[in-house]
Amino acid sequence: MTGKKSLDTGHDLRELLTHVRNLGLLSYHAGLDAELESQIQDIARLWFNNMRFLSSKSVETIWYNLGEVRKGRTFKQANESFYFASESLVKRCEILCQR
Repeated sequence: MTGKKSLDTGHDLRELLTHVRNLGLLSYHAGLDAELESQIQDIARLWFNNMRFLSSKSVETIWYNLGEVRKGRTFKQANESFYFASESLVKRCEILCQR
């Protein structure tokens, strides 16, 4: 044991957000960090660690039940939005890590 405390959040983005907030890394200047939190909440609502083991049809059903896939919004469109939101979040977090 080295005395280091492990980050025991698993893949829970909301819990990770709580730790980042508690570290004081979010300043809420110009609403950017509030926007970051909102992005994380949106992505965390749709993403879960075991998603990688499911068929796309299973994910589509889950997202349908969450209202992400609906009349006028296909699974492909929802998936594209999810991808771009995730990509944007990663880029934003890279900036945050440079603070």
